[in-house]
Amino acid sequence: MRTTVCILVLLSLNLSLFGQATHQSLPLDPAVRYGKLDNGLTYYIRHNQQPKERAEFYIAQNVGAILEEDDQNGLAHFLEHMAFNGTRHYPGKQLINYFESIGVRFGANINAYTSLDETVYNLSDVPTYREGIIDSALLVLHDWSSFILLEDNEIDKERGVIREEWRQGQTASRRLWKTTNELVMAGSQYAKRDIIGDTAVINNFSYETLRNYYKKWYRPDLQAILVVGDIDVDQIETKIKALFADIPAPVNPAERTFYPVPDKQQPVAGVFTDPETKTVKVSLYYLYNPLPDSIRLTVQGYLANLLDNVISVMANDRFSELVREPGSPFSDMGGFVTSITRTKQVFAFIANPLSGKEAEARQKMIEEVERLKRFGFTAAEFERAKTAMLSSMEKVYNEREQRRNNALVREYTRHFTQAEGTPGIEWEYDFLKTNLPNLVLDQLNQIAKIYLDSKSIVYMIEGPEKEGINYPEKTTILAELEAANTLSLKPKEDTFSDQPLIANTLKPGKIMKESFNEVLGFNEILLTNGIRILFKSTPYKEDEIRMTAWSEGGSSLVPVSDLPSTAYAVGVINQSGLGTFDQISLKKKLTGKLASVSPYINTYEEGFSGSSSVKDLETMLQLTHLYFTAPRKDAQAYERYIRMAHTAFENAALDPANAFNDSLNAIMYNHHPRLLPQNVSTIERINHDVLFNRFTERFANPGDFTFLFVGNINPDTFKPLVANYLGSLKTDKKQETWKDNHIRHVQGPLYREVEKELKIKKTTCYIHYLIDQPYTLDNNLQLTTLANLLRLRYTATIREEEGASYSVSVRGSASKRPLPIATLVVNFNTDPALYKRMLGIVHDELAKIANQGPNPEDISKVKLNLLKQQAENKQENAWWMQTISEYDRDGIDNLTGMEARIEALDGPSIQALAKRFIENNNVREIMLMPAP
Repeated sequence: MRTTVCILVLLSLNLSLFGQATHQSLPLDPAVRYGKLDNGLTYYIRHNQQPKERAEFYIAQNVGAILEEDDQNGLAHFLEHMAFNGTRHYPGKQLINYFESIGVRFGANINAYTSLDETVYNLSDVPTYREGIIDSALLVLHDWSSFILLEDNEIDKERGVIREEWRQGQTASRRLWKTTNELVMAGSQYAKRDIIGDTAVINNFSYETLRNYYKKWYRPDLQAILVVGDIDVDQIETKIKALFADIPAPVNPAERTFYPVPDKQQPVAGVFTDPETKTVKVSLYYLYNPLPDSIRLTVQGYLANLLDNVISVMANDRFSELVREPGSPFSDMGGFVTSITRTKQVFAFIANPLSGKEAEARQKMIEEVERLKRFGFTAAEFERAKTAMLSSMEKVYNEREQRRNNALVREYTRHFTQAEGTPGIEWEYDFLKTNLPNLVLDQLNQIAKIYLDSKSIVYMIEGPEKEGINYPEKTTILAELEAANTLSLKPKEDTFSDQPLIANTLKPGKIMKESFNEVLGFNEILLTNGIRILFKSTPYKEDEIRMTAWSEGGSSLVPVSDLPSTAYAVGVINQSGLGTFDQISLKKKLTGKLASVSPYINTYEEGFSGSSSVKDLETMLQLTHLYFTAPRKDAQAYERYIRMAHTAFENAALDPANAFNDSLNAIMYNHHPRLLPQNVSTIERINHDVLFNRFTERFANPGDFTFLFVGNINPDTFKPLVANYLGSLKTDKKQETWKDNHIRHVQGPLYREVEKELKIKKTTCYIHYLIDQPYTLDNNLQLTTLANLLRLRYTATIREEEGASYSVSVRGSASKRPLPIATLVVNFNTDPALYKRMLGIVHDELAKIANQGPNPEDISKVKLNLLKQQAENKQENAWWMQTISEYDRDGIDNLTGMEARIEALDGPSIQALAKRFIENNNVREIMLMPAP
C-alpha cells in the first residue's frame, strides 16, 4: 500500500506540471461503439477495413482458472474446449463444419484461450460479404455465452484430447514456471492453479462439476461481445441487442473475486532444477501492488503506465548493454516492469549466465540493480528512451488507418478483462508528444527507487539437473542480496561519441535502365554497377518499407572444413557492429531510427532482409552499404559470441526436442558431412579469421545481388537514395551460382526409433513422404491442397475420434534445389501406448484419398479457405515481397488467375498426387521414444 500511495503522489505532481486534472477519466476510443445491455452484457463494435470484407467476432469472459474449486482444477480450460463440441444452435461439430465450409479454418480462425483470469473465444477473419454469415457468427457468440451443450459423450471424448494437450505441454519451461510460480504467488490462489489442471481431475470429474462451473461463471455481467471489421456498426448493435436480450441477468450471482497475492515480509529465495532444461536463469523480482482499476482508467493511470514503459525501456537497454561489455558474465539479461496478475506487479530482472560464470553473474546482477537503486538512470538513457518511444508511437499513428482488425479487438478485450486504457491512437500520440518531453528524470528515478525499495523480493535460480553444476543454497543467495547495500559503487558512466554512419562522401551510381512489369505491377531499375533493383509501391502500410536481397552461392561454395565458421558468420558479424561503431555504440546511434538490416547465408544463397519507416529508408540503405563495405572484425565480440554459443549448446542435448532434431537431421540426410549438428563440437571448429573471410567473400560482389523493395515508396525520393548507397558500391561482372554437393534425403521406406530419457512419457512421431516433382505453380497448389485435406482428416480421426493427440501438424513443401521434389511431413505427439495405431491412421488416411479420392465437402472447405487467404494476402506487403521474389527467381506467378486455378482444383488431380506418394513408398518414419 505504501508503494501505491507514493506513486500516486508523484503522479499527481507530474500531472500538475502538465496542467492536467489528476483524476480526469481516460476517454474511450471514439471509433468504438461501447454499451451495456440491461442484463449486464458489455459490447464493443468498430468498423475497420483491414482486411476488407472481414471481421473479428469475440466473446470475452472475465473469468478463468483462478475461479476453479479444487475439484474443478483444469475445468475452465476444459470448458473452453467444449465450446467447439456442441451448442444449442450448432450441435456436435456443426459449428466447425459450417465455418470451414465458408473458408474459416479451425485453429487458425476458430479458436480460444484460457488464462488464469480470463477466457476468450474468437471467430477471426470471418467473411462479411453476406449478412447470413454475420448472423451465424453472432449466433455462435450467443451460444458460447450461455448455451454450450456439455453432453456426456462429448465430455468423455474430450478427456483424451485434454490429456494429450497436458502431455504435449509438459516441457521443462512449463514445469519450471509452475514451481517458481508457487514461490512467487505463495499464499495466493494463483499458487494453486496452472490452467491445464490436474489429470486426475480431468480423467474423473463428474459431468455436473463442469456444468456447475459453466452456470456459475458464464453470465452476461462477466461477458463482453466484441465485433471489429468491415461491418455496419448500427446494424451490429441492433442485432446484439435483439439476440442477447434473452439471456437473463444473474440472480444473486457469485462474487467475481480478484485474488490478492500477499506481500513477502522479507526476501525469499528458491533454487529449481529440471532434467530437460538447457539454460541457467537467475531472476530477481521486486513485487508491489498495482494501481486500482478506478485509477488505471484515468489520465493519472495512463501516465503511470507510460512511466513504467519508460523505466522498462531504460532498464532493458542498460542491461542488454551489460551483456555486450568485454568480460560480461551474461549471455543475456533484461529488466522490465510488468503485471504478473491483476493484483500484483513486478520490477523484474532476468539473466542467463555464461557457463561457469553463474556466481559472477549473480553478483554482477545484484550490483547493477543496486547501482540503479542508488543512482537511477542517466540523462542520456532517459533521452534515448523518450526518442525511441516517440518514434515507435509516430509509426503507429502514421499507420492508424491500417491497423488490423485483430490488433484492435485484442486492445478492446484488454480494456474489458484487464482495465487497460484504450483512448484511441490519436489521443495517445497527442498525449505522448505533449507530455513525454516534460517528464522529469529525478521523479522517474524516484518511482524506480520506490519499486526497488520493496521488501517483497523473490530471488530465484533455475537450471538443469546435471553433474558439474553446483547450485548455491538459498541462504547463500539471500546473503548475497543482503550484502548489496554494503557495495562500493559509482554512478553509471554513459559515453557515446556521435558521428555519421558513413563519414565519407559517396560517389553515386546512375540508373542505366528502367522498366515496368505489367504482370505484378513492379518497377525494375538497373544501376551502372550492375545491381538490379525491383520495387513496388503499395498502400497497405503508411509507414513501412520492406527490403530483401539475394545472390546465388551460399555455403554450397564453401569447403566442408569452413562450414562451421560460415554457419555462424552472420551471428558474429551482427555482434560486432558496423564501420566505426561497435554493437553498443551502433545501437545508441540508431536510437529513434526505425530501420533494421539482417544479412543471411544459407545453403544456396546469401542476402539481406530489412525494413524501415518511410523517413528512415536512408538509414536502412546506409546499413546495407556498410555490411558490404565495412563489416567489423571485433575480437572481443567474437569471443563473447563463442562463449554464448558454447553455453547455449553445452546443455542442448538435455532438451529432448533439441536432441531429436539433431537425430532427425542426421538420419534424414544419412549423416551428410555438410549438415552440421548443433553442438559444442561444431562451435569448437569455428575460426575467427575464416569466419570473417567467408562472410566478406559471400558479400564481395554487390553486382551479383538483386534487391527488392515493397511498401510506401515514393519513386522520386527512392531512386536517388538507392543510386547513392547501392549505386556507389564497387562491383565486378562475376556471376556465381550454387553448387550441388549431393545432399539428398535417405531413401525410404525407413523406420527409426530415437530413445531419450523423458520426464513425461510421450512419443513424438515424424513421418516424411517424398516424391520427385517439377516445381510448378499447379503442382505446388495441389500439394498445399493435399496437406490441408490431410490436416482435416487427422483432426477428425487422431484428435477427435481417438483423443490421441492435441494437434497434428501437416506440412506440404516443394523445392527445386538441389533437385525438384515435393514432401509431406506429418508430426504429432501422443501416448507411447497409442503411437503404432496412430501411425496406421496417418498412412490409412493418405491411402483413402489415393484410392477413393478426397471427400467433396473437405475439398470445398480447403478451396474456400485458399480463396479467402488469397484475398487477404493481397493486402499484405509481406505477401507481395514473396510473390515478386518467386516470380523473378522461379517464374512462378502467384497472382494472375490464381482464383481460377484454385476453383479448378478437383478430386482426381489431388487423388493422383496422393497415389504418387503412396506408390512411391519413399517414406521415413522417425520416432522419439521414452527410454525403457
